[in-house]
Amino acid sequence: MNISEMKIIKKFLLVLSITLIAHPLDTVANIWQEEIRFDWSTINLDDATFWSSLSFPKNFQWGCATSAMQIEGVQTHTNRFVKNNWTQDPLFAEEFMNNPGKDHWNRYKEDVQLIKNAGLNSYRFSIPWEKIEPCMGVYDQAAMQHYKDLVIELKKNNIEPWVCLFHFTLPVWFAELGGFEYEKNTVYFVKFCNYVFDNLSDQVTFWSTYNEPSAYVLEAYFRGTFPPHKTNLHTAGVVMKNMLNAHVEIYKNFKAKNKTAQLGLINMFHPLDPYNKWNPLEVLAAKVGNYLVHDTVLNFFKNGDFDWLFLVSDKNLCAPESLDFIGVNYYAHEMIQWNFRTVKIREGEQKVPDKNQGIYPEGLYRAIAKAAELNLPIYITENGVADSTDTVRNDFIKQHLYIVHKAVQEGYDIRGYCYWTLLDSLSWKKGQISRYGLYAVDDKTMKRTLRDGAKPFVNFLHTQIC
Repeated sequence: MNISEMKIIKKFLLVLSITLIAHPLDTVANIWQEEIRFDWSTINLDDATFWSSLSFPKNFQWGCATSAMQIEGVQTHTNRFVKNNWTQDPLFAEEFMNNPGKDHWNRYKEDVQLIKNAGLNSYRFSIPWEKIEPCMGVYDQAAMQHYKDLVIELKKNNIEPWVCLFHFTLPVWFAELGGFEYEKNTVYFVKFCNYVFDNLSDQVTFWSTYNEPSAYVLEAYFRGTFPPHKTNLHTAGVVMKNMLNAHVEIYKNFKAKNKTAQLGLINMFHPLDPYNKWNPLEVLAAKVGNYLVHDTVLNFFKNGDFDWLFLVSDKNLCAPESLDFIGVNYYAHEMIQWNFRTVKIREGEQKVPDKNQGIYPEGLYRAIAKAAELNLPIYITENGVADSTDTVRNDFIKQHLYIVHKAVQEGYDIRGYCYWTLLDSLSWKKGQISRYGLYAVDDKTMKRTLRDGAKPFVNFLHTQIC
Protein backbone atom coordinates (compact mmCIF):
# COMPACT_ATOMS: atom_id res chain seq x y z
CA MET A 1 0.00 0.00 0.00
CA ASN A 2 1.50 3.35 -1.02
CA ILE A 3 1.38 6.65 0.88
CA SER A 4 -1.40 8.04 -1.33
CA GLU A 5 -3.63 5.03 -0.64
CA MET A 6 -2.95 5.31 3.11
CA LYS A 7 -4.02 8.96 3.06
CA ILE A 8 -7.26 8.06 1.31
CA ILE A 9 -7.99 5.36 3.88
CA LYS A 10 -7.33 7.79 6.75
CA LYS A 11 -9.68 10.33 5.19
CA PHE A 12 -12.38 7.70 4.75
CA LEU A 13 -11.98 6.65 8.37
CA LEU A 14 -12.40 10.27 9.45
CA VAL A 15 -15.55 10.65 7.37
CA LEU A 16 -17.02 7.41 8.70
CA SER A 17 -16.24 8.36 12.29
CA ILE A 18 -17.97 11.72 11.88
CA THR A 19 -20.92 10.02 10.23
CA LEU A 20 -21.37 7.41 12.94
CA ILE A 21 -21.32 10.11 15.61
CA ALA A 22 -23.54 12.65 13.85
CA HIS A 23 -25.98 10.53 11.85
CA PRO A 24 -27.88 7.33 12.52
CA LEU A 25 -26.96 4.72 9.91
CA ASP A 26 -30.38 4.79 8.26
CA THR A 27 -30.37 8.58 7.80
CA VAL A 28 -26.91 9.12 6.33
CA ALA A 29 -28.44 9.54 2.89
CA ASN A 30 -31.58 8.96 0.98
CA ILE A 31 -31.25 5.35 0.00
CA TRP A 32 -30.28 4.81 -3.61
CA GLN A 33 -32.11 2.14 -5.47
CA GLU A 34 -30.12 -1.02 -4.89
CA GLU A 35 -27.77 -2.20 -7.58
CA ILE A 36 -29.92 -3.62 -10.36
CA ARG A 37 -29.21 -5.73 -13.43
CA PHE A 38 -31.22 -6.14 -16.60
CA ASP A 39 -31.13 -9.34 -18.62
CA TRP A 40 -29.69 -7.84 -21.78
CA SER A 41 -30.04 -11.15 -23.59
CA THR A 42 -33.79 -10.56 -23.66
CA ILE A 43 -33.49 -6.99 -24.98
CA ASN A 44 -33.28 -6.62 -28.74
CA LEU A 45 -30.17 -4.59 -29.56
CA ASP A 46 -29.88 -5.70 -33.16
CA ASP A 47 -29.21 -2.67 -35.36
CA ALA A 48 -31.81 -3.71 -37.91
CA THR A 49 -34.71 -3.32 -35.48
CA PHE A 50 -33.44 -1.61 -32.33
CA TRP A 51 -33.38 1.99 -33.52
CA SER A 52 -36.92 1.86 -34.88
CA SER A 53 -38.16 0.59 -31.51
CA LEU A 54 -37.16 3.78 -29.68
CA SER A 55 -39.73 6.46 -28.99
CA PHE A 56 -39.05 9.92 -27.57
CA PRO A 57 -41.21 12.99 -26.98
CA LYS A 58 -41.65 15.62 -29.65
CA ASN A 59 -39.05 18.41 -29.37
CA PHE A 60 -36.69 16.09 -27.48
CA GLN A 61 -33.25 17.66 -27.46
CA TRP A 62 -30.42 15.63 -28.95
CA GLY A 63 -27.08 17.19 -28.16
CA CYS A 64 -23.39 16.84 -27.55
CA ALA A 65 -21.32 18.45 -24.81
CA THR A 66 -17.82 19.90 -24.66
CA SER A 67 -15.72 22.02 -22.32
CA ALA A 68 -13.65 24.96 -23.51
CA MET A 69 -10.37 23.96 -21.90
CA GLN A 70 -10.52 20.49 -23.40
CA ILE A 71 -11.18 21.47 -27.02
CA GLU A 72 -10.08 25.13 -27.23
CA GLY A 73 -7.06 24.92 -24.97
CA VAL A 74 -5.75 28.35 -23.98
CA GLN A 75 -6.27 30.03 -27.33
CA THR A 76 -7.88 33.41 -27.87
CA HIS A 77 -7.75 36.07 -30.57
CA THR A 78 -5.14 38.21 -28.82
CA ASN A 79 -3.03 35.80 -26.83
CA ARG A 80 -2.46 32.13 -27.49
CA PHE A 81 -1.63 31.56 -23.86
CA VAL A 82 -4.44 32.57 -21.50
CA LYS A 83 -3.45 31.48 -18.02
CA ASN A 84 -5.82 29.80 -15.60
CA ASN A 85 -5.60 27.76 -12.41
CA TRP A 86 -4.53 24.67 -14.39
CA THR A 87 -1.84 26.28 -16.53
CA GLN A 88 -0.28 27.74 -13.37
CA ASP A 89 -0.39 24.46 -11.50
CA PRO A 90 3.00 22.68 -11.22
CA LEU A 91 1.43 19.31 -12.00
CA PHE A 92 -0.39 20.40 -15.17
CA ALA A 93 1.41 23.55 -16.37
CA GLU A 94 3.68 21.90 -18.93
CA GLU A 95 0.84 19.94 -20.49
CA PHE A 96 -1.92 22.55 -20.42
CA MET A 97 0.08 25.64 -21.30
CA ASN A 98 0.70 26.07 -25.04
CA ASN A 99 -2.03 23.51 -25.73
CA PRO A 100 -4.54 24.32 -28.49
CA GLY A 101 -6.90 21.54 -27.38
CA LYS A 102 -8.51 20.48 -30.64
CA ASP A 103 -8.36 23.94 -32.21
CA HIS A 104 -12.09 24.44 -31.71
CA TRP A 105 -11.47 28.16 -31.15
CA ASN A 106 -10.44 28.57 -34.78
CA ARG A 107 -12.53 25.77 -36.27
CA TYR A 108 -15.83 26.45 -34.54
CA LYS A 109 -17.73 27.02 -37.81
CA GLU A 110 -16.46 23.70 -39.13
CA ASP A 111 -17.41 22.02 -35.87
CA VAL A 112 -20.92 23.51 -35.91
CA GLN A 113 -21.37 21.87 -39.29
CA LEU A 114 -20.22 18.57 -37.77
CA ILE A 115 -22.90 18.97 -35.09
CA LYS A 116 -25.51 19.65 -37.76
CA ASN A 117 -24.32 16.79 -39.96
CA ALA A 118 -24.63 14.42 -37.03
CA GLY A 119 -28.33 15.28 -36.71
CA LEU A 120 -27.92 16.96 -33.33
CA ASN A 121 -30.14 19.92 -32.44
CA SER A 122 -28.38 21.24 -29.32
CA TYR A 123 -24.82 21.97 -28.26
CA ARG A 124 -23.67 22.32 -24.66
CA PHE A 125 -20.42 24.26 -24.32
CA SER A 126 -18.62 26.22 -21.62
CA ILE A 127 -17.47 29.83 -21.61
CA PRO A 128 -14.20 30.02 -19.63
CA TRP A 129 -14.13 32.83 -17.09
CA GLU A 130 -10.39 33.41 -17.58
CA LYS A 131 -10.86 34.27 -21.26
CA ILE A 132 -13.67 36.74 -20.60
CA GLU A 133 -12.19 38.38 -17.49
CA PRO A 134 -8.43 37.69 -17.57
CA CYS A 135 -7.81 40.48 -15.06
CA MET A 136 -10.15 41.43 -12.24
CA GLY A 137 -12.83 43.80 -13.52
CA VAL A 138 -11.39 43.91 -17.05
CA TYR A 139 -13.59 42.19 -19.61
CA ASP A 140 -12.22 41.13 -22.96
CA GLN A 141 -14.97 42.23 -25.32
CA ALA A 142 -13.34 40.57 -28.32
CA ALA A 143 -13.32 37.22 -26.49
CA MET A 144 -16.97 37.74 -25.61
CA GLN A 145 -17.67 38.49 -29.27
CA HIS A 146 -16.16 35.13 -30.19
CA TYR A 147 -18.80 33.33 -28.15
CA LYS A 148 -21.49 35.60 -29.57
CA ASP A 149 -20.34 34.53 -33.01
CA LEU A 150 -20.46 30.87 -31.96
CA VAL A 151 -24.02 31.29 -30.71
CA ILE A 152 -25.04 33.06 -33.93
CA GLU A 153 -23.54 30.22 -35.97
CA LEU A 154 -25.43 27.64 -33.91
CA LYS A 155 -28.73 29.46 -34.22
CA LYS A 156 -28.21 29.87 -37.97
CA ASN A 157 -27.98 26.08 -38.19
CA ASN A 158 -31.03 25.45 -35.95
CA ILE A 159 -28.91 24.19 -33.07
CA GLU A 160 -29.93 25.20 -29.53
CA PRO A 161 -26.99 26.69 -27.61
CA TRP A 162 -26.49 25.62 -23.99
CA VAL A 163 -24.05 27.73 -22.00
CA CYS A 164 -22.17 26.36 -18.98
CA LEU A 165 -20.49 29.07 -16.92
CA PHE A 166 -18.02 26.93 -14.95
CA HIS A 167 -16.26 23.80 -16.15
CA PHE A 168 -13.35 23.41 -13.70
CA THR A 169 -11.15 26.36 -14.80
CA LEU A 170 -10.71 29.68 -12.97
CA PRO A 171 -8.90 32.96 -13.69
CA VAL A 172 -5.51 33.09 -12.00
CA TRP A 173 -6.47 36.23 -10.06
CA PHE A 174 -9.58 34.54 -8.62
CA ALA A 175 -7.63 31.43 -7.65
CA GLU A 176 -5.04 33.61 -5.91
CA LEU A 177 -7.85 35.19 -3.86
CA GLY A 178 -8.71 31.71 -2.60
CA GLY A 179 -11.39 30.93 -5.16
CA PHE A 180 -14.68 29.70 -3.77
CA GLU A 181 -13.13 29.00 -0.35
CA TYR A 182 -14.29 32.43 0.79
CA GLU A 183 -17.91 33.50 0.62
CA LYS A 184 -16.91 37.10 -0.11
CA ASN A 185 -15.24 35.96 -3.34
CA THR A 186 -18.45 34.64 -4.88
CA VAL A 187 -19.47 38.18 -5.83
CA TYR A 188 -16.86 38.03 -8.60
CA PHE A 189 -18.35 34.88 -10.11
CA VAL A 190 -21.83 36.40 -9.91
CA LYS A 191 -20.61 39.50 -11.79
CA PHE A 192 -18.97 37.37 -14.48
CA CYS A 193 -22.16 35.34 -14.97
CA ASN A 194 -24.21 38.53 -15.23
CA TYR A 195 -21.82 39.92 -17.84
CA VAL A 196 -22.10 36.83 -20.04
CA PHE A 197 -25.87 36.71 -19.58
CA ASP A 198 -26.23 40.35 -20.58
CA ASN A 199 -24.32 39.62 -23.77
CA LEU A 200 -26.06 36.39 -24.78
CA SER A 201 -29.51 36.20 -23.19
CA ASP A 202 -31.21 37.48 -26.34
CA GLN A 203 -29.98 34.34 -28.13
CA VAL A 204 -29.47 31.75 -25.38
CA THR A 205 -32.31 30.17 -23.40
CA PHE A 206 -30.54 27.33 -21.56
CA TRP A 207 -27.89 28.02 -18.94
CA SER A 208 -26.08 26.12 -16.23
CA THR A 209 -23.94 27.69 -13.55
CA TYR A 210 -21.70 24.70 -12.87
CA ASN A 211 -20.64 21.45 -14.39
CA GLU A 212 -20.37 18.80 -11.67
CA PRO A 213 -19.78 20.92 -8.55
CA SER A 214 -19.60 17.72 -6.48
CA ALA A 215 -16.83 16.31 -8.63
CA TYR A 216 -14.92 19.58 -8.62
CA VAL A 217 -15.13 20.04 -4.85
CA LEU A 218 -14.17 16.47 -4.00
CA GLU A 219 -11.31 16.29 -6.52
CA ALA A 220 -9.88 19.74 -5.72
CA TYR A 221 -10.42 19.88 -1.96
CA PHE A 222 -10.74 16.31 -0.65
CA ARG A 223 -8.88 13.91 -2.93
CA GLY A 224 -6.47 16.62 -4.06
CA THR A 225 -6.20 15.61 -7.73
CA PHE A 226 -7.39 18.99 -9.14
CA PRO A 227 -5.86 22.38 -8.37
CA PRO A 228 -5.41 23.58 -5.63
CA HIS A 229 -4.74 20.00 -4.46
CA LYS A 230 -6.14 20.33 -0.96
CA THR A 231 -7.28 17.40 1.17
CA ASN A 232 -9.51 18.93 3.81
CA LEU A 233 -13.09 17.69 4.11
CA HIS A 234 -14.24 20.82 5.95
CA THR A 235 -12.80 23.11 3.28
CA ALA A 236 -14.51 21.01 0.61
CA GLY A 237 -17.82 21.57 2.37
CA VAL A 238 -17.28 25.32 2.60
CA VAL A 239 -16.50 25.51 -1.11
CA MET A 240 -19.61 23.52 -1.98
CA LYS A 241 -21.79 25.72 0.23
CA ASN A 242 -20.43 28.89 -1.32
CA MET A 243 -20.86 27.63 -4.86
CA LEU A 244 -24.47 26.58 -4.28
CA ASN A 245 -25.39 29.85 -2.60
CA ALA A 246 -23.83 31.75 -5.51
CA HIS A 247 -26.03 29.74 -7.87
CA VAL A 248 -29.12 30.97 -6.03
CA GLU A 249 -27.98 34.58 -6.38
CA ILE A 250 -27.28 34.09 -10.09
CA TYR A 251 -30.70 32.52 -10.60
CA LYS A 252 -32.38 35.58 -9.03
CA ASN A 253 -30.38 37.92 -11.27
CA PHE A 254 -31.09 36.01 -14.46
CA LYS A 255 -34.82 35.74 -13.81
CA ALA A 256 -35.07 39.43 -12.94
CA LYS A 257 -33.63 40.23 -16.35
CA ASN A 258 -35.39 37.56 -18.42
CA LYS A 259 -38.08 35.32 -16.98
CA THR A 260 -37.94 32.96 -19.96
CA ALA A 261 -34.32 32.02 -19.28
CA GLN A 262 -33.86 28.43 -18.13
CA LEU A 263 -31.12 28.04 -15.53
CA GLY A 264 -30.15 24.71 -14.08
CA LEU A 265 -27.27 22.86 -12.51
CA ILE A 266 -25.40 19.91 -13.95
CA ASN A 267 -24.33 17.33 -11.39
CA MET A 268 -22.44 14.08 -11.51
CA PHE A 269 -24.70 11.13 -10.72
CA HIS A 270 -22.25 8.38 -9.93
CA PRO A 271 -23.70 5.52 -7.83
CA LEU A 272 -21.30 4.17 -5.25
CA ASP A 273 -22.24 0.62 -4.30
CA PRO A 274 -20.93 -1.67 -1.57
CA TYR A 275 -18.78 -4.40 -3.09
CA ASN A 276 -20.55 -6.81 -0.76
CA LYS A 277 -24.01 -5.63 0.24
CA TRP A 278 -23.90 -7.86 3.33
CA ASN A 279 -20.87 -5.97 4.72
CA PRO A 280 -22.15 -3.14 6.96
CA LEU A 281 -18.89 -1.18 6.72
CA GLU A 282 -19.04 -1.20 2.93
CA VAL A 283 -22.74 -0.26 3.02
CA LEU A 284 -21.99 2.69 5.29
CA ALA A 285 -19.04 3.84 3.19
CA ALA A 286 -21.21 3.73 0.06
CA LYS A 287 -23.93 5.73 1.83
CA VAL A 288 -21.46 8.40 2.87
CA GLY A 289 -20.01 8.67 -0.63
CA ASN A 290 -23.46 8.93 -2.22
CA TYR A 291 -24.48 11.52 0.35
CA LEU A 292 -21.53 13.80 -0.39
CA VAL A 293 -21.79 13.52 -4.16
CA HIS A 294 -25.55 13.59 -4.58
CA ASP A 295 -27.66 14.31 -1.52
CA THR A 296 -25.89 17.46 -0.37
CA VAL A 297 -26.85 19.03 -3.70
CA LEU A 298 -30.33 17.53 -3.99
CA ASN A 299 -31.30 18.35 -0.40
CA PHE A 300 -30.16 21.94 -0.86
CA PHE A 301 -32.53 22.41 -3.78
CA LYS A 302 -35.35 20.38 -2.22
CA ASN A 303 -35.59 22.16 1.12
CA GLY A 304 -32.84 24.77 1.31
CA ASP A 305 -30.76 22.78 3.80
CA PHE A 306 -27.04 22.36 3.29
CA ASP A 307 -25.49 19.72 5.52
CA TRP A 308 -21.96 18.50 4.84
CA LEU A 309 -21.96 15.70 7.40
CA PHE A 310 -22.49 18.33 10.11
CA LEU A 311 -19.04 19.77 9.37
CA VAL A 312 -20.60 22.62 7.40
CA SER A 313 -24.26 23.59 7.65
CA ASP A 314 -26.33 26.35 6.13
CA LYS A 315 -29.88 27.33 5.19
CA ASN A 316 -31.01 29.12 2.04
CA LEU A 317 -34.78 29.57 1.84
CA CYS A 318 -34.59 30.62 -1.81
CA ALA A 319 -32.78 27.47 -2.97
CA PRO A 320 -35.91 25.35 -3.66
CA GLU A 321 -37.10 27.95 -6.17
CA SER A 322 -33.79 28.40 -7.98
CA LEU A 323 -33.65 25.58 -10.52
CA ASP A 324 -35.52 25.16 -13.77
CA PHE A 325 -34.01 21.76 -14.59
CA ILE A 326 -31.44 19.29 -13.35
CA GLY A 327 -28.66 17.98 -15.58
CA VAL A 328 -27.50 14.39 -15.14
CA ASN A 329 -23.93 13.40 -16.02
CA TYR A 330 -23.56 9.62 -15.91
CA TYR A 331 -20.78 7.28 -17.00
CA ALA A 332 -20.47 4.39 -14.57
CA HIS A 333 -20.71 3.25 -10.96
CA GLU A 334 -18.04 2.17 -8.51
CA MET A 335 -17.96 -0.38 -5.71
CA ILE A 336 -16.27 0.21 -2.38
CA GLN A 337 -14.61 -2.56 -0.38
CA TRP A 338 -14.03 -2.99 3.34
CA ASN A 339 -10.45 -1.67 2.98
CA PHE A 340 -11.85 1.57 1.44
CA ARG A 341 -10.47 0.81 -1.98
CA THR A 342 -12.82 1.32 -4.88
CA VAL A 343 -13.45 -1.25 -7.58
CA LYS A 344 -14.48 0.14 -10.94
CA ILE A 345 -15.50 -3.09 -12.67
CA ARG A 346 -17.94 -5.62 -11.26
CA GLU A 347 -17.39 -9.23 -12.33
CA GLY A 348 -19.32 -9.81 -15.54
CA GLU A 349 -19.24 -6.17 -16.70
CA GLN A 350 -17.68 -5.29 -20.03
CA LYS A 351 -14.59 -3.10 -19.68
CA VAL A 352 -14.37 0.37 -21.20
CA PRO A 353 -11.50 0.04 -23.71
CA ASP A 354 -9.55 3.14 -22.62
CA LYS A 355 -10.30 3.19 -18.90
CA ASN A 356 -10.30 0.90 -15.91
CA GLN A 357 -14.08 1.14 -15.76
CA GLY A 358 -16.99 -1.19 -16.33
CA ILE A 359 -19.99 -0.56 -18.56
CA TYR A 360 -23.11 -0.45 -16.37
CA PRO A 361 -26.10 1.06 -18.24
CA GLU A 362 -28.49 0.29 -15.40
CA GLY A 363 -26.75 2.99 -13.39
CA LEU A 364 -28.24 5.61 -15.69
CA TYR A 365 -31.71 4.37 -14.76
CA ARG A 366 -30.81 4.74 -11.09
CA ALA A 367 -29.37 8.20 -11.73
CA ILE A 368 -32.59 9.32 -13.43
CA ALA A 369 -34.66 8.03 -10.51
CA LYS A 370 -32.40 9.90 -8.08
CA ALA A 371 -32.53 13.16 -10.02
CA ALA A 372 -36.32 12.87 -10.22
CA GLU A 373 -36.48 13.58 -6.46
CA LEU A 374 -36.36 17.26 -7.40
CA ASN A 375 -39.57 17.02 -9.48
CA LEU A 376 -37.94 19.04 -12.25
CA PRO A 377 -37.33 18.43 -15.95
CA ILE A 378 -34.30 16.18 -16.42
CA TYR A 379 -31.69 16.47 -19.14
CA ILE A 380 -29.01 13.83 -19.61
CA THR A 381 -26.17 16.29 -20.03
CA GLU A 382 -23.23 13.87 -20.34
CA ASN A 383 -23.02 10.21 -21.24
CA GLY A 384 -20.31 8.61 -23.32
CA VAL A 385 -17.52 6.07 -23.57
CA ALA A 386 -13.73 6.35 -23.97
CA ASP A 387 -13.19 3.94 -26.83
CA SER A 388 -10.15 4.43 -29.07
CA THR A 389 -10.80 0.95 -30.50
CA ASP A 390 -14.33 1.95 -31.56
CA THR A 391 -15.51 -1.54 -30.65
CA VAL A 392 -18.09 -0.81 -27.94
CA ARG A 393 -19.36 2.70 -28.78
CA ASN A 394 -22.39 1.58 -30.79
CA ASP A 395 -23.58 -0.89 -28.16
CA PHE A 396 -22.83 1.55 -25.34
CA ILE A 397 -25.03 4.22 -26.93
CA LYS A 398 -27.80 1.74 -27.68
CA GLN A 399 -27.88 0.36 -24.14
CA HIS A 400 -28.00 3.82 -22.57
CA LEU A 401 -30.62 5.09 -24.99
CA TYR A 402 -32.68 2.02 -24.16
CA ILE A 403 -32.49 3.13 -20.52
CA VAL A 404 -33.59 6.68 -21.40
CA HIS A 405 -36.40 5.33 -23.57
CA LYS A 406 -37.54 3.03 -20.75
CA ALA A 407 -37.51 5.88 -18.23
CA VAL A 408 -39.50 8.15 -20.56
CA GLN A 409 -42.08 5.42 -21.09
CA GLU A 410 -42.39 5.06 -17.32
CA GLY A 411 -43.21 8.75 -16.93
CA TYR A 412 -39.91 10.36 -16.01
CA ASP A 413 -39.78 13.92 -17.34
CA ILE A 414 -36.66 13.64 -19.49
CA ARG A 415 -36.31 16.42 -22.05
CA GLY A 416 -33.01 15.61 -23.75
CA TYR A 417 -29.90 13.46 -24.15
CA CYS A 418 -26.42 14.89 -24.61
CA TYR A 419 -23.54 12.69 -25.71
CA TRP A 420 -20.07 13.35 -24.34
CA THR A 421 -18.44 14.44 -26.50
CA LEU A 422 -18.32 15.93 -30.00
CA LEU A 423 -14.55 15.56 -30.47
CA ASP A 424 -11.74 13.64 -28.86
CA SER A 425 -10.39 16.06 -26.30
CA LEU A 426 -7.79 16.85 -23.68
CA SER A 427 -8.33 14.98 -20.42
CA TRP A 428 -8.35 16.36 -16.87
CA LYS A 429 -5.90 13.57 -16.03
CA LYS A 430 -2.30 14.20 -16.91
CA GLY A 431 -1.03 12.64 -20.11
CA GLN A 432 -4.37 11.39 -21.40
CA ILE A 433 -6.45 12.11 -24.50
CA SER A 434 -10.11 11.25 -24.08
CA ARG A 435 -11.28 9.23 -27.08
CA TYR A 436 -14.94 9.84 -26.30
CA GLY A 437 -15.63 11.76 -29.50
CA LEU A 438 -18.34 11.03 -32.01
CA TYR A 439 -15.62 12.40 -34.27
CA ALA A 440 -12.06 11.13 -34.02
CA VAL A 441 -9.42 13.85 -34.20
CA ASP A 442 -5.99 13.36 -35.70
CA ASP A 443 -3.66 14.91 -33.11
CA LYS A 444 -1.26 16.23 -35.76
CA THR A 445 -3.57 17.51 -38.51
CA MET A 446 -6.68 18.10 -36.37
CA LYS A 447 -8.74 16.39 -39.07
CA ARG A 448 -12.16 15.31 -37.79
CA THR A 449 -13.62 11.95 -38.86
CA LEU A 450 -16.98 10.50 -37.86
CA ARG A 451 -16.34 7.19 -36.14
CA ASP A 452 -17.96 4.04 -37.51
CA GLY A 453 -19.24 3.24 -34.04
CA ALA A 454 -21.16 6.53 -34.01
CA LYS A 455 -22.77 6.14 -37.43
CA PRO A 456 -25.84 4.07 -36.35
CA PHE A 457 -26.59 6.73 -33.70
CA VAL A 458 -26.20 9.49 -36.28
CA ASN A 459 -28.48 7.65 -38.71
CA PHE A 460 -31.08 7.40 -35.96
CA LEU A 461 -30.78 11.11 -35.12
CA HIS A 462 -31.61 12.03 -38.69
CA THR A 463 -34.93 10.21 -38.30
CA GLN A 464 -35.71 12.36 -35.26
CA ILE A 465 -35.32 15.73 -36.97
CA CYS A 466 -38.71 17.43 -37.22
